[in-house]
Amino acid sequence: MKTKARLTLWLGLVTLLVAVLGAIALGTIWNLRVGTRDVLKANYNSINYVQRMLQTLEGGLNCQRWEVLQEQLALQNANVTEPGEAELSKDLEQGMHRLMAEPADTAALGRVRSDLYSIIELNRGAIEHKANSMEDRAEKAFTWISIAGALCFLIAFTLFLGLPEQLSEPIRKLTEGIDSIAKGNYRGRVIVRDGSEFSHMADRFNAMAEELERWQNSSLARIMQEKARAEAVINSLRDPS
Repeated sequence: MKTKARLTLWLGLVTLLVAVLGAIALGTIWNLRVGTRDVLKANYNSINYVQRMLQTLEGGLNCQRWEVLQEQLALQNANVTEPGEAELSKDLEQGMHRLMAEPADTAALGRVRSDLYSIIELNRGAIEHKANSMEDRAEKAFTWISIAGALCFLIAFTLFLGLPEQLSEPIRKLTEGIDSIAKGNYRGRVIVRDGSEFSHMADRFNAMAEELERWQNSSLARIMQEKARAEAVINSLRDPS
């Protein structure tokens, strides 16, 4: 693999890991935000509607208070979100109609109050259950984010340790081979088998070293050496000193 492609692959892998980790974190935060918002919106609204109805019942019933009760009951019926809440809202509506027909019926008033408190407790229990569920989800999300973060760190740290070595090792071998050739040692060879440009350079370098070694061992090289020796002898004879 070419060096450029290798760098692109490694850097792309690190970028992908960072993107995945960021997506997991953002997705978890968004889910927790939406879940918390739903808890505060639906259940809190139901409790608010019921509390207004309880306050309205405190001062006795008249046409104006009955309109307030009907308005809050309509809002509650449109905000049913929990199992069993629809049945309680229906019983509440029937009880209010009986109470409107007979405002002095204390039994009907008691049933209406009981239904209202039941709806409050139902929604309070739902809030507590959802809060515990959100806490569990937050703990699980923290665990998964920690695992993903540790994995990203290990991979990035491995690349941090291995990438410089993989790039510098072929260069070091080629440099040592060139120094060896410069000193007249033509028998040295450079071994690089990573499939990159350095591998091709090592093959060309070894071919050059092989040719130099062959020339050094050839007859021509020996003749040149003898010639140099003869010239040295002649020059020494010409020098009377």
